[in-house]
Amino acid sequence: MMNQKPTNILIVDDDSIIVLTLKFSLHALGYAVIATASSGPEAIHKAGETRPDLVLMDIDLNSYMDGIEAAAQIKEKFDIPVIYLTGQVEEEVVQRAKISGSFGYLVKPFKDKELHIAIEMALYKHKMESQLKKQDKELKDSLTRIEQAKQEWESTVDSLPQLVCLVDKQQRVIRANRMMERWNLGQVTHLKGQTIHELLHPDCAGADCYLPIFIKQAWKTLMTPLLERDKNEETITGYEIEDKILNRYLRLQAYPSLMTTHQQDKEMSSFAVVVIEDITERKRLEEQLHQSQKMEAVGRLAGGVAHDFNNILMAITGDCELLLTDLKATDPIRRDIEHIRQNAERGAALTKQLLAFGRKMVIRPQELNLNEILVNMGKLLSRFIGENINLLTVTAPQLGRIKADANQIEQIIMNLIINARDAMPQGGKLVIETANVILPEADALPEIIPGHYIKLTVSDTGTGIKPEDLPYIFDPFFTTKEMGKGTGLGLATVHGIVKQNNGYITVDSQPEQGTIFKVYLPKIEAMINAPQLAAPILPAQTDSGSETILLVEDEIGVGMVIRRLLRKKGYEVLTAMNGQEAIKVCQNYIGPIHLMITDIVMPQGMNGQELAEYLKPLYPTMKVLFMSGYTDNDLVHQKMLKSSTAFLQKPFALNDLAKKVSELLNSE
Repeated sequence: MMNQKPTNILIVDDDSIIVLTLKFSLHALGYAVIATASSGPEAIHKAGETRPDLVLMDIDLNSYMDGIEAAAQIKEKFDIPVIYLTGQVEEEVVQRAKISGSFGYLVKPFKDKELHIAIEMALYKHKMESQLKKQDKELKDSLTRIEQAKQEWESTVDSLPQLVCLVDKQQRVIRANRMMERWNLGQVTHLKGQTIHELLHPDCAGADCYLPIFIKQAWKTLMTPLLERDKNEETITGYEIEDKILNRYLRLQAYPSLMTTHQQDKEMSSFAVVVIEDITERKRLEEQLHQSQKMEAVGRLAGGVAHDFNNILMAITGDCELLLTDLKATDPIRRDIEHIRQNAERGAALTKQLLAFGRKMVIRPQELNLNEILVNMGKLLSRFIGENINLLTVTAPQLGRIKADANQIEQIIMNLIINARDAMPQGGKLVIETANVILPEADALPEIIPGHYIKLTVSDTGTGIKPEDLPYIFDPFFTTKEMGKGTGLGLATVHGIVKQNNGYITVDSQPEQGTIFKVYLPKIEAMINAPQLAAPILPAQTDSGSETILLVEDEIGVGMVIRRLLRKKGYEVLTAMNGQEAIKVCQNYIGPIHLMITDIVMPQGMNGQELAEYLKPLYPTMKVLFMSGYTDNDLVHQKMLKSSTAFLQKPFALNDLAKKVSELLNSE
């Protein structure tokens, strides 16, 4: 059969008569002679130039390169099939021709039919060989891509922080990632083929064995039913289980898979992809989120009831103070009244702690000296710690100053002292120290900002803190005390206040070896080497007088207590329960009003600030003292309170009110 498309052939022979004869024969057979050559080098050149479909190559060429060598280069460079032509039948030549990978061999003289068959066989063989090479290359490329994908997958899985493995129905490990090695289960190469029970060593003990213990428990609960499920199930879902082992939270997730060993196999085998993860840190973050949400709710709740609660406490403490001033020191009822006042003060302190979390407190930063605060709190601290604890206070000379809210700093000191006291039920030693420091120190936090700080150290010789409890001691509501012995708010309050003031706190503790808390608060550098100014000579002040005071308070109990105090001090007191009523009182009163004491938030639409602005033209010299049971900082944001505005936060001591009234009335 002749080709529809002529096959281009290159003839290589140094005998011109043979070349001419071949041309006639090939033309008669339907082939096209595209070129001729008489030597090996010329044949290589013509093959590269014309790219024939086939080369008829004479072996015995009159040149330094015979036909076999020239054919080898043509095949290597251009992949063109070659048929050898020769008049020799020597065995050596035949072997060389076979070794060279020829596509045919003709002995001169030959017939046209033999030539035609040789050419067609050579073309077919070359075509099949080319297809096989192409398929082989595609197969190799596919295998290479599969191997690369496998390596990428294994690299990705090996880099995962989770333990990942494939387990068969016989509970043998088929494949595992490197994380199994890091979790002390053995090398991956040794794990393959082992059953899950062979991974769990019977002598395993201690904190490093939490993973084998977890796998053993989870396997019985989850994996066995998973691998033995009905293979005909239409719905295949994953399973998971979580547990806490030796203070670690672990999660095992298993996903079923049906596989066959060979394509011809109809039987499906059960496998499971197992993912095991240590979720301890995730659990901790979730707990912190829940705690923050809880504290946000507590803050909203506390802020909502603070006004009414503070008014109640104000009335209770005020009545107690007025009663105590009228009783003799030996009066037997005095002790009961003191007890009532102390409980009211405890309620006020607890309210402040709750409000601190919700950041609902009115913060009034001022320059403070820790030494002075400790001196002022000396008697109070001694009363709190009891007689069986030896209190030692070591204050640094020329201590720098900080800028913070005085009440907040007192809360820090008080909470740390109470925490130390509770850690020494049988007595011990409590040391409070102050110092000027330059951070970072060796014992400071790594993320601390270098600079000048004031350090407050509170150390005790108490029971100490267990290592597993140390990470949680500043968490809200976390306490190691017995039920009813602690709220879990003390250290959390300290931590919140320290952070709010751009400070740092560290703790060092060992069981039965005591605890050391160190608080670092930024030092006011401007106060260093500041000149000492002479204190101004002020006129003597008294906490009594005869001036007229307008009291505006909507809470009846608070108003009665304040009015009783002021009248007892000799002042004339005008009272009103809201702004509109206060205006009417002023309209009906003939005479000057020297001071107005008003609540900020009042009913009837007019607040204390608006009332003061309304009365200012009528009483230009009238002083104003604001008070409030609300503790939201929005009051400050709305500019209702200025830095120079006189203000008292409820509940306050009546002595503080008396002093504040005296200061305002005696000021210019």
